[in-house]
Amino acid sequence: MTRGLWLSALLALWLPACGDSGGSATETALRVRISMAGSAPTPARLTLTLFDLHRRVLDRSPVPPGGGAPRLPGDVVVLLSDNVGAVRVVIEGWAVALVARGQGRAIVTPHAMTILDVQLGMPPTGDRDGDGVPDGVDNCPDVPNPDQADSDGDGVGDACQKPPPSDGGVDGGGPACGNGMLDPGEDCDDGSGNSDIATDSATCTTHCKRRAPCQNLQGAEAAVVDPDTGHCFVAWSLAQNWMSAHADCRLRGGRLAVIGGPDVEVLVERVAGSVAHWIGLMRNTLDPTSPIVWVDGEPLTYTKWAPGQPEAADQRCGDIAVDGWHDAHCGWPSSGNLPQSASILRPYVCEHACGNGKVEPGEQCDPPGSDCTITCQHKAA
Repeated sequence: MTRGLWLSALLALWLPACGDSGGSATETALRVRISMAGSAPTPARLTLTLFDLHRRVLDRSPVPPGGGAPRLPGDVVVLLSDNVGAVRVVIEGWAVALVARGQGRAIVTPHAMTILDVQLGMPPTGDRDGDGVPDGVDNCPDVPNPDQADSDGDGVGDACQKPPPSDGGVDGGGPACGNGMLDPGEDCDDGSGNSDIATDSATCTTHCKRRAPCQNLQGAEAAVVDPDTGHCFVAWSLAQNWMSAHADCRLRGGRLAVIGGPDVEVLVERVAGSVAHWIGLMRNTLDPTSPIVWVDGEPLTYTKWAPGQPEAADQRCGDIAVDGWHDAHCGWPSSGNLPQSASILRPYVCEHACGNGKVEPGEQCDPPGSDCTITCQHKAA
């Protein structure tokens, strides 16, 4: 059997919860820890569907291997190729019909066991285009594409991929992008080395824009590079208050995600999935009448508020959820004149813009160097 993205013996192992890892440290593997929400009915059988960056790889494979009634909670181990990068998993529970579903995303670490927790809930999660792929992991949620074909691996399915503009490379890449030559309007062109896959070592996008480094992706939920700006968006699953999430993004060389238009909205929704994540929306804590702006100082020229949002002046920070943006309590600590804020915990999406060679809002310099920090700020003398 050729070693690609596959399940050894259809499914490598079925283990009781917290059982032995079932594989050597040199194997690249994904351990999916499956549990049930309290309200969900117990299924008679389980299936696992798995997508890599480019397509559906496993289609409702039986769990445990060979079929039979599963004992939950339990774990299944999937053996993967060393360079698989990001994967998406859907677990479905069946009786006579579908009774429960859960999904998750993971960045797979080569030669290690990557852990992904999936909880099955009832009712089954949304699937607004009816293609059998839940919205939280669908790379094209409004156009049916059950195969999840994504030829360039940019996180946007071929079914809803906008064609590159034929403007000679002035905006978003033109017909000359990818020929390996630097043409007018291009920041870079490495030919076949151009890539929007976050885990690749490429420095140029498929639209011939300089990429900002994604930094260390180990442990990230999902990541994608914007082909039109080179910005990298990374989702992290550790639930924190907004201020702690903002600080962690800065430590990683980025910031909480800034969504300036519908194209970026699609990318951030994709890495955030179906769970609410903090983004870089904030209101001045000392002035409840001040407008909500982005962490880099940009005004809100594009918005996608959920119905009834924003709802409260004391909810000074923002998150992105399936139905749109919400304002929420930040969790500011009390310090000096800064009043303490109630705390809500969320995972979060960081954006890495520093390093794409353009000085953009919130930056003082770019690229980083002897006088410019990894967050694109001037170093003090």
